[in-house]
Amino acid sequence: MVNIAFICGSPKTRKSMSQNLLTALSMRLVTEGAIEPTALPAEDSASAACLPGAGKDPAADDGALSDQAYPASAPWLSVAGNDPSADAGVLASRDVIILAFPLYVDGIPSQLLRYMEGLGRLQGKKLYCLINCGFMEPEHMDIAMEMIRLWCAETGMAFMGGCAFGGGGIGPNLKIGKGPGHNYGKALDQLAKNIAAERFGEIIKTRINMPKKLYIFGAHRGWKSAAKKRGLRPKELYGAPRPDA
Repeated sequence: MVNIAFICGSPKTRKSMSQNLLTALSMRLVTEGAIEPTALPAEDSASAACLPGAGKDPAADDGALSDQAYPASAPWLSVAGNDPSADAGVLASRDVIILAFPLYVDGIPSQLLRYMEGLGRLQGKKLYCLINCGFMEPEHMDIAMEMIRLWCAETGMAFMGGCAFGGGGIGPNLKIGKGPGHNYGKALDQLAKNIAAERFGEIIKTRINMPKKLYIFGAHRGWKSAAKKRGLRPKELYGAPRPDA
């Protein structure tokens, strides 16, 4: 068994791609014998139904992270509303930290940066990192991954590698391991093996299984739909910021 803690670095308090990735990874870690099944969240993510032996569709919920959903045997921490100084006490008893977050402006979300600063030194811990972004190309996450590596060096942790997921804008309901999420599943399979063995691995770069043109088309539809819900016309999405903004 591996003494693990999970950190969801998404600023979202409800369902996010970061949470979906961590759920899918945790279930693979059970398969590898790295954590106990009781450390898993309930089958409430889109990925739960895609794993070997899963026989039912995942039940919908609000996606919020809670102590009830994630037992203390493998703590699930969140930057959304959590106190980093308190979480540092939880991490003190863990050997391996798995951090997942979305790319914001080619870097780390500000909420996560403040959380990281509040954790202080984490001497001797091993950290694996999962980053997802809306761009199809996983290379967009190279700078953010380097930021995490430097943070590990500064705080006494060993950076052990991780995964960069392109096309994360498809949404948190992606079924990892099937269809457009097939490549994501393969990447997590390899990462789970690395974590189970507590070994270093190169950054695994992958993207969703979908033509780029189709992905962009879907993104445009999504933006227009969001604008309509907020009383905006599509052309207003292309407007320049107001001088007084």
